[in-house]
Amino acid sequence: MRSPAFLSLKWKLLLPLTLAMAIGTMALTWINDANLRREVQQTRLDSATRNEALLRFLIQQNERQLVDAGSALADFLVASHGGPPDLNAGFALQPYWDQLSLNQGFESLRLYDAGQRLLTGFGSTPAPDALIASRLREVLSNEHPASGLYCAESCLFYGMAPVLRQGRTAGVVVISMDLSSLLSTFGQSSGHDLAVAVDRQQKTTLIAATTPDIRTMVDKADFVPYPQQPQLESALTHSKGKAYVWQKLKPLASTPDTPYFIARKDVTDAERAIRQSFLTNLVTGLTVFILAEGVLLVSLAWLMRRMNRVSTGLPLLGDGRWRDARQHLQFRDIIPGDELSTLEKAALTLASQLESLDAAALNQQNDLAKLVDTLSHERDFISGLLDTAQALILTQDRHGVIRMANHYVETLTGLTEQQLIGQDYFKQMIAPQESRDWRSRLLVHFLNDPAPLRFEALLATPDGLRNITWVHSLIGQKGDSEPLILSVGLDLTELKSAQARASYLSDYDTLTGLYNRQGFQRRLAHALTELKSGALLLIDLDDFKAINDLAGHSAGDAVIQNMAERLRELQPAPKLAARLGGDEFALYF
Repeated sequence: MRSPAFLSLKWKLLLPLTLAMAIGTMALTWINDANLRREVQQTRLDSATRNEALLRFLIQQNERQLVDAGSALADFLVASHGGPPDLNAGFALQPYWDQLSLNQGFESLRLYDAGQRLLTGFGSTPAPDALIASRLREVLSNEHPASGLYCAESCLFYGMAPVLRQGRTAGVVVISMDLSSLLSTFGQSSGHDLAVAVDRQQKTTLIAATTPDIRTMVDKADFVPYPQQPQLESALTHSKGKAYVWQKLKPLASTPDTPYFIARKDVTDAERAIRQSFLTNLVTGLTVFILAEGVLLVSLAWLMRRMNRVSTGLPLLGDGRWRDARQHLQFRDIIPGDELSTLEKAALTLASQLESLDAAALNQQNDLAKLVDTLSHERDFISGLLDTAQALILTQDRHGVIRMANHYVETLTGLTEQQLIGQDYFKQMIAPQESRDWRSRLLVHFLNDPAPLRFEALLATPDGLRNITWVHSLIGQKGDSEPLILSVGLDLTELKSAQARASYLSDYDTLTGLYNRQGFQRRLAHALTELKSGALLLIDLDDFKAINDLAGHSAGDAVIQNMAERLRELQPAPKLAARLGGDEFALYF
C-alpha cells in the first residue's frame, strides 16, 4: 500500500500522541490493578502469618492446660496415696475426671506405673501407639512433663505429667483432649474456617474440620508457596459463584506424619471489589483519554489553520501582490504569543518591507529617468550633484572608454576616479560573463537609435556581485565634439535579494535547500506537462521521532540535512528533489 502523497501535520502529531496516550492509559490501569492485587496478596500473606502464629499460640495454650492439669492430678496422687500408683489410686481420680471432662472438655485420662503399664483410664482410651510409648519413656526417664498433638483416626492434644515420689518417678498421668476448642477459638479470632490434615501416601487427608464442605472443596485448591515465606502456601478457588482463599499453615515442627492446618475464608466481596476497581480505573482512564484527544484535536486544528494562512500568503509575496499578501496575513494578536505568532508577524513585516522596497525601486527608476533628462540640459548643475547621488553615474565614449565617474562608482568598485578614467567600461562595470554581449548591443544601439537604452547587468565589486539597472543616453549631440554616452546605474541588489528570498521561501525548504511541498508540486505538474511520464519516489525515515525525543531537535535537523545531501549525490541525479515536511522526501526521475 502506497503512502499518501500528503498527510496533514495535524494528523502526524495527533496519531502518535493518540497511540502514546492509549498505551499510557492501559499501562496505568494495568499497573493500578497489579498494585491492588499485590496489596491484597500481601494482606493475605500477613493474614496467613498471623493465623499461623495464632494456631501456634492456641496449640501451646492447650498443651500447657493439659500439662498443668496432669501435674495437679499427679500432686494429688502423691499427697493422697502413700505408696506407688496402683488401681486404687487410679479410682481416686474418678471424681476429678468427671469434673474435668465436663468443664474442660478433656477426652481421656490415663494412669501408668513406672513400667508403662496402664493402671486405669477414663473416657475414650485408645491403645497407645509407638509415639505415645516413646513419649512415656521420655517422661519416665527425664522426669519432665511432655505434651503434643497426636493424630491417628482423629487428632488429640495430650499432656504427660510424672508422678514423683521420694525423688523417683513412680508413674505418669496422661490427659488428652480433642481439637474442638482450638477450632472454635481460631474461627472466632480469625474469621476463617479451619481443618486439620495430614499427608498420607502423597494424598491430603482431612481429620477434622469446622465445616463439612471443606472436605469436598480442598481437592480443588492448588496451593502455591508465598515467595516471601515459602513455608506458607495459599490458593484461590471459585465454587458456586463464590471465591475462597485457602491457607496451608504449619505451626508444628515439620516431621513425617505431622499434622498441619488448612484455613479457608470467603473472599467473594474482595474479589468483586478488585474487579470493580479495575473497571472503574479503566473507564476513568478512557474518559480522560477521550477528553484529552478532543482538546488536542481542537488545538491542532486551530494551530494548523493559522499555519496554512501563512503558507498560502508567502507565494503572494513572490508574485509582487503586496496588497493581497498584506490582507491575507492580517492576524489578531494572541496573548501569550507563540512561535506561530512570531512567524505571522515576520511574514507581515516582510510583506510591508518588500512593498516599501518595490515602491522605492519604482520611485528610484522614475527619479533616474528624470535625472537623465535633466542632466542632458543642465550639465553644470549635474556635475555638482554627481558625488552626492546614490547612483552609479559615469560617461564613456562610443568605444566604451570611461571618461568620468562619480563618487558612488568609486565606493562600489573600490577604485578611484583617476584609476577608472581610461579603463574599458565593459571590463570594469559589467561582470565578465555578460560584458561581451552588452558591449555589442550598447555600441550598435546608438549607431541607429538615439533613444536611451535600459538593461540590467551584474557588477563585480570587492564585496561581491551587485545587480545594477543601467540607463544609457547619448549626450553632447549638438556640439562639434564627439557625443558621449551617459550611463546611470541604480543598485537594485537589496530589492532583488528580498524578492528572491520571498520567492525562495515559497518554493524551497530552508533546512535542506530542497524544494518544499508547494514548490515540488508546482514543478512536478510542469514537468509532467512536458514529459508525460517519469518515476516518483516517496521516502520516509523510520524512527525519526525517536531521534528527536532522545537526542534533541538539533540531531534530528542534522539527520534531515544529511539525508538531503545523500539525495543530491544520487546518480543518476533526479530531475526534482524535495522535502515534503517532517521526515518525508520525494524524488522525481
